[in-house]
Amino acid sequence: MNRRSVGDWIFDSFNYSFLGILGLVTLFPFWNVMMTSLVGSSEYYEKSVVMWPSHLNISGYLYIFSTNWIATGYGITILITVLGTLFDMTLVCTAAYAMVKKDVIGHKFFNYFFLLTMYFGGGLIPYYLIVTKYLHMTDNVASMIITSSLGVWSYLVMKNFLREIPAELTESARIDGAGEFLILIKIMLPLSLPSIATLSLFSAVGHWNEWGRALYFINSAEKQPLQMILRKIVLDPNSLGRMQGAMDKAYQDLVGGTNDTLFEGAVKAATVTVTALPIMLVYPFLQKYFVKGVMVGSVKG
Repeated sequence: MNRRSVGDWIFDSFNYSFLGILGLVTLFPFWNVMMTSLVGSSEYYEKSVVMWPSHLNISGYLYIFSTNWIATGYGITILITVLGTLFDMTLVCTAAYAMVKKDVIGHKFFNYFFLLTMYFGGGLIPYYLIVTKYLHMTDNVASMIITSSLGVWSYLVMKNFLREIPAELTESARIDGAGEFLILIKIMLPLSLPSIATLSLFSAVGHWNEWGRALYFINSAEKQPLQMILRKIVLDPNSLGRMQGAMDKAYQDLVGGTNDTLFEGAVKAATVTVTALPIMLVYPFLQKYFVKGVMVGSVKG
């Protein structure tokens, strides 16, 4: 075993220190938001940055959970994320497997057709007209699931990953009588789990953060995802006032008194925290698939 030189130790120390500082700088804004959600108005205005609350105050969380606004938004967002990710990966995996096979009828046409959508789009108005006039998905949760499902970048990564799987495996399966669907389910997908896990996480994050299509197509308040509720509370100064009438009574019934310690900053910070925290907790469990899933899928063009 080669002994590490002084230069190696210096490089590693500098590298770890730099990455550690970079990680702290990246996490600090979110930490500040979390701490802001736990303080009262007096402490918030006394400190420019809240590192740790002097007096714990969870009135912001009690306030946002005092009605079904956040609970309903969570339900819609989880539904969109789960079904949208499953639908996305179904299309990506089946399209990639079909395009790996050179003998598929229309192989070149479909391949160029998919690539064309990466560089050219019809624009927002044609997209809106298709969804509302021809698909009749106005005020329909399905409009946030199926109207933007086949990500071409994910398709290309998946296709290149499947190319790395030896052709002898599929040939031997066909000799044993397996059909294309069985080969895809039993051989190709199990061997592609790193790529599937990585692309699924990217798709899940995209659906979890969905608010654009909700803004375009969803009119009913009970069908709006969590990000739309967050957008209303944080960006629209009047939305909190419109929600306040319904929330004040439930909040006071919950805490059994007045809401003198409650202030708008805590409500906004608490909403940001409960919106971002769940998807952040998923990252550590799938992080090990990132490098293998993306880099192996991008070796060949």
